Amino acid sequence: MLHNIWCIYKREMRTYATTSSVYVVMVLFTLISGYFFNRIVDWFAFASPQMASQQYGHYDINFTEMVINPVLMNTSIVMLFVLPILTMRLFAEEKRLGTAELLFSYPLRDTDVLLGKFAASVTVFTIMLGLTGINMCLLIHYGDPEIGPMLVGHLGLWLMGVSFISLGIFISSLTESQVVAAVGGLGSLLLLWVISWAGERAGQGLRQLFEQVSIYYHFGNMAKGVIETNDIVYYVMFTVLFLFLTTRSLESKKWRS
Repeated sequence: MLHNIWCIYKREMRTYATTSSVYVVMVLFTLISGYFFNRIVDWFAFASPQMASQQYGHYDINFTEMVINPVLMNTSIVMLFVLPILTMRLFAEEKRLGTAELLFSYPLRDTDVLLGKFAASVTVFTIMLGLTGINMCLLIHYGDPEIGPMLVGHLGLWLMGVSFISLGIFISSLTESQVVAAVGGLGSLLLLWVISWAGERAGQGLRQLFEQVSIYYHFGNMAKGVIETNDIVYYVMFTVLFLFLTTRSLESKKWRS
């Protein structure tokens, strides 16, 4: 099993390495994240002296809350838009090119193929997220931020990104069109992102339900440097659920064919 997964993983990594759109996504992700980082740091450098002055009554300046938290939240929004592009081709392109039938004719289980593709996508995403770590290194070099909240926040970003990938792979398994896979993945993620906002005016029970389903809600604590078991379990179960649904989707396609 591990050998089969490794073979699929290497195959997908070679494909990623020779696909120009992947490099475009990585560059855009790094540049847009860097832009938000630069704007937030510039704002803090301008506003913090004024907040500390008598005019503002010695406002309590919290670097984590005013810089690190907004940087992480903005990075998560960028991930929301770019990760569906990363996963759109994984199964949709195989179907369009007719290589899916050939791939599944090999002595491989559906799970082997899925996990190999999933691991490759997570690897590329991890590299992308690592590039944004340059911003945090600059903060450490020129300032004295709290390391703990930064690490917890990036762990939250990684868990969130992995869950995004699992949903994107599932959508890709449902269609032959990469455009449909990308738009469908983005739309689904946006729905799960804003669903907690819809519950703000609902009853207490319904609001709590929407919050527990929301991807955005579970990242809030980790962006502040707080680890809650409930949030980690949510992302793990979210990922497992959509990987499971993908296996069912692949099996149903094989039966229909």
